[in-house]
Amino acid sequence: MIGIFKKRNPGSLLLLLLYAVVVKWTYFSMPQVATEPSAGGTLFQPIWKMLADGKETSIRLRWVGLLFNFIHAWQLNNIINRHKMMGAANFLPAIAYLTISAAFPQWNAFSSWSVVGVILLWTFQAQFSLYQTAQTRGAVYNRCLVLGLLPLIEPSSFPFILWGIVGIWVMRPFRWAEWWVMMIGLLTPYYFLSIWKYWNGTAGWYKVFPRGSFQLPALDDPRALFVILALLAIPTLMGMLQVQSNLRKMLIPVRKGWTQWTVWLFLALTLPFILVQDNDPGYILVLLPVAAFQACFYFYAPLRIIPLLFFWLELAAVLWIQYGGRFS
Repeated sequence: MIGIFKKRNPGSLLLLLLYAVVVKWTYFSMPQVATEPSAGGTLFQPIWKMLADGKETSIRLRWVGLLFNFIHAWQLNNIINRHKMMGAANFLPAIAYLTISAAFPQWNAFSSWSVVGVILLWTFQAQFSLYQTAQTRGAVYNRCLVLGLLPLIEPSSFPFILWGIVGIWVMRPFRWAEWWVMMIGLLTPYYFLSIWKYWNGTAGWYKVFPRGSFQLPALDDPRALFVILALLAIPTLMGMLQVQSNLRKMLIPVRKGWTQWTVWLFLALTLPFILVQDNDPGYILVLLPVAAFQACFYFYAPLRIIPLLFFWLELAAVLWIQYGGRFS
């Protein structure tokens, strides 16, 4: 399977789509609960209500969630191939993400995190242009304006504003003038939101900043959790080592890009202390850098049998999670 997607052939995209359908087959007919008490922030609520259409469950939400899941895989793969972050163009990042994201239904459901993932990957793609742009204040403002919208879509996504700021500093040297432009861009959405609330006579119109909370994660089954973490962590760490060993062969923007993936991963590790549920859809943001590093492990590993072993173990675990209960 890795050998098929290690090369970018004309028919690989169709095979990737077929693979996504196969590995997520059980979710296509599974309706999604449409009466969730918290479905995101201020900007996401109208989208949720429109798609849910007042029903208790909705198959339309599940299908839109699967579509966004495939969009994440395509964006991830496009970023790595377009900017030559690996030795050759391939579909390994997409297949890695589609595999590990198929483990739980929550990771394939439509949620505010689906929209946040698309925005963050677009921001990642756009930040590469900052490295060679002379006049960056307008570009920095636009990116920070988009990042400022994230908490209005999902209040728990505020750590990724820090990722966006660090990503700009990685691509560009620190300048005080750009710092103030960044702050203005981040505050612009809340300025217009407060004006909209004021003109509509909303009480407490000045309360526009979402509130975050921290708590210790609840572990229902620690043994299963550690097994899943091992299957994800070992190839991810091996992929990070492969990236480190090949840094000298990479261009400077590519090195900075992998630095951004690393920062994204470490900030995403704070999500268990922010999210309320163990299988919250927000964990898909952890899977994106994990898939990127696992793709490097599949591509660069000198012994082909080792990445094959881990890939088939992950695929077997995903299939067991989906179908194992039918045999017990």
